[in-house]
Amino acid sequence: MHFGRSIPVSAPLGALVFAMSASLALATGVDHESLPGTRIDGGVECPQFRLTDGEVISLMGTPPDALGAYTLVGRWARVSKCMQGRSFQVQSWTINLDLAGFNDDAN
Repeated sequence: MHFGRSIPVSAPLGALVFAMSASLALATGVDHESLPGTRIDGGVECPQFRLTDGEVISLMGTPPDALGAYTLVGRWARVSKCMQGRSFQVQSWTINLDLAGFNDDAN
């Protein structure tokens, strides 16, 4: 099976595993999830996001920079550098006006 990417023989094992994982995810068509919630302050390594059920997760990828209500599109990360909670790999996001003011005092 060939996924259209080549990796030099001298590449570190971690790069090979990452490239294979990314290729397999693309080849298998892993579904994306939409998560509504609020981008909040905090986070050691990664930005934080409070879901509508109150769970606080870490964001990777291309999360919004500003605090506020958003709907994120992406997938749950299997491996993460984030140090707090589950990690979500954001691929796109939209401002969510329906959640404006959601959990303002819960931060």
